[in-house]
Amino acid sequence: MPKDSQNIRLTDKSIKSLKPREKIYTVADGDCLYLVVHPTGLKVWQIRTRRGDGRNHKKVLGKYPALTLAQARERRDWELLNMDQSGTMERMTYQDLSEFYLDHISLDRSEPYVLKLRHRQENYMYPKLGLRLADTITPPDLMDCYTPIAKKYRSLARRIASFNARMYAYGIVMRKVRTNPALMIAENLPEPLPKQHYATLTEEQDIAAFWRNISNKPMVGADALIRFQTLTLVRPSEARRAKWSEINLAKKIWIVPLMRMKKRREHTVPLSRQALEVLEAVAKYYPARKGLVFPGRRRFLSAQTLLSHLEACTDGLVAHGLRAMASTTLYRVKFVGTWIELQLSHIDPDQTRDSYRHYDYLPERRAMLQWYADYLDALRDGAPMPPKPDI
Repeated sequence: MPKDSQNIRLTDKSIKSLKPREKIYTVADGDCLYLVVHPTGLKVWQIRTRRGDGRNHKKVLGKYPALTLAQARERRDWELLNMDQSGTMERMTYQDLSEFYLDHISLDRSEPYVLKLRHRQENYMYPKLGLRLADTITPPDLMDCYTPIAKKYRSLARRIASFNARMYAYGIVMRKVRTNPALMIAENLPEPLPKQHYATLTEEQDIAAFWRNISNKPMVGADALIRFQTLTLVRPSEARRAKWSEINLAKKIWIVPLMRMKKRREHTVPLSRQALEVLEAVAKYYPARKGLVFPGRRRFLSAQTLLSHLEACTDGLVAHGLRAMASTTLYRVKFVGTWIELQLSHIDPDQTRDSYRHYDYLPERRAMLQWYADYLDALRDGAPMPPKPDI
């Protein structure tokens, strides 16, 4: 520090009393914060640190009184908190912070879930805030992004706001940002509309018509995918991303890895005779292309492709509705609820009971899925309902 610098603790009164001199001089406030007084009377806040190689580093924070004493100290604290060992300041953009947080949660969340979160950020947040420094973003900046979303998709706006609050909280813990501008915003967005169930089919004549339509189509592409998802009760994203390496044809099972499961649990799916027929047909049409069972032009088949093919089969049905259709039928025929929920890969709401359950009911679920496949075929062909398995 120059010899003419004064080593005092500044106050607003003492700052106002500082008069310009013929040459620039500095006044120390402590903890690397200085006020630089110019001959013109201009007063500028500055922090000074020493790099790891012994070199001095200066950074201008702003002009006084536009940047008040309290604000300068807060900004100084933030800069020092985010300083790396070389003495330089690590400042992340909004997109950097978002990707940093997404990498963190990818360690214990499913790949499709993280991909969905990333797409939301890419579609709704990065265009406006991606290149902005994360620590300069304010609650109004975030609200400017959320408000247009909330006009069409209330639940989505709240989900993105909640994600950002968690993202900034993690950034604070990891010393990437100092404050959380996203805190409490989600609660101030419009309430989501009442949740609606996925469109599905519950009447046997509707189910029969759907299965008849899909059975009349070539067993390739999205039409084969629809059959496979219907016969296995898995989520659409799990079916679309199925890989040949996960399927054991000898044991007639498909093991979906935990990284792709919503609940982060490996899921064993027994394969009925009809599901194996789908795989056999697909294997001839797509000979292990990209290692995916249902490859698309780039990677796996898209959700939109699946939906468009479903709409061509029947009205009032979405991909998730296939699971509801199966669940409704199996409960109506009085299959054991535990088997059904396990096949749907739902977690028991009773956490104690869930933690003690280690049996996966694979033989029972295999018999149940084979009955369901035979039931669909019987509806299609106008045949009597198959007898319920004695298990």
